[in-house]
Amino acid sequence: MAAVHKIVKLQERRGTLPQEVARAILAGFDKHYTLFRRAAVEAKTLFERADWAQMRQLARERIQMYDRRVEEAVRALLDRYPEAEVDESLWPAIKLAYIGLLHEHKQPECAETFYNSVACEVLHRRHYHNEFIFWRPAVATEHLEGESPTYRGYYPLQDGLRKTLRAIAGSFDLKNPWEDGERDLRNIVRALRKHFPRPARAQPDLQIQVLGKLFFRNKGFSGINHLPGGDDDLFINKVANKGNTNIVIDPDTFTMSEPKKTFGEWFRQKARHYSTAKYYKPMHKLLLGMYSSSHILFYPLFIASLIAFDWRFVLPVFGLRLLVQGFIYYKAMDKLQEQDLFAWWWLLDIWMFVYYLIFVPAIWKKPRPTWN
Repeated sequence: MAAVHKIVKLQERRGTLPQEVARAILAGFDKHYTLFRRAAVEAKTLFERADWAQMRQLARERIQMYDRRVEEAVRALLDRYPEAEVDESLWPAIKLAYIGLLHEHKQPECAETFYNSVACEVLHRRHYHNEFIFWRPAVATEHLEGESPTYRGYYPLQDGLRKTLRAIAGSFDLKNPWEDGERDLRNIVRALRKHFPRPARAQPDLQIQVLGKLFFRNKGFSGINHLPGGDDDLFINKVANKGNTNIVIDPDTFTMSEPKKTFGEWFRQKARHYSTAKYYKPMHKLLLGMYSSSHILFYPLFIASLIAFDWRFVLPVFGLRLLVQGFIYYKAMDKLQEQDLFAWWWLLDIWMFVYYLIFVPAIWKKPRPTWN
């Protein structure tokens, strides 16, 4: 009788397990989103106080925030529901239960991305298009009403361009005063006239739409949320252009990322990153491919040249390359405040040859439609 009771209990647990796991994953995402929005509010306060050191620290914490919440969710699942790691047949039901929790959720697409990250870590696999993860949005978002409008509309033909720009600048309710608001206003008008020189005429329905939040993270991950890694750099590759991107080398802009704790975790992370290379823009794939190819080919060609040609010609060319490369690395490491690595740059350069041999095959590895 006791054995029958135990079997019934196990069946009941298996029947409710997908819902429990789904709720645990969503709870992890809700915690992440709450902390993330709180950090955005704190960023506005620090900006108003001109506390740049704390802004820099907060930026570091925000970059680490997502990975930390994923790690917390993975540990919680493995501790409470160890079956989720070994029984892959549970995951279609977990996904369905998760979809049910997202119908009235305010951030379903971001929650789906979080789910994918947790699932990839729990099952230690690389995923693409299969029934265990979200490879396209499962919940429509058109019917959702936000707590406040994402954009505000302004009509310069009604109020005048300068008055409209003043209203936009004042709408963010920043506590710190402008150094010279009229000067900044003139600079904006001057920049606009470069793009719209006279005699440009505005249409009667012209409006300027402005994001409602000053500290707002662009929500552009829905097109790549089926990928197991690389979402941040793919997002930047997707939206960056000459008009909105600059290279800044300044200590106040440096951010640090915590490394993986074990070789296995590091290896899986790098393999995931390389598996997303095919999604870059064509020109960037070409440039990155040329850079990687130069690393892979240099040392084999150097050895082949020593065998095929007179070493007295080959070694000076190799030495010149080392000098130029060393100079570039020295200047770069000095700018990035990583001078302690300079003594090892030549060894790291050799390691990069081995590194590419290990990970480049992941670029051409075809996605597997199933887990098995």
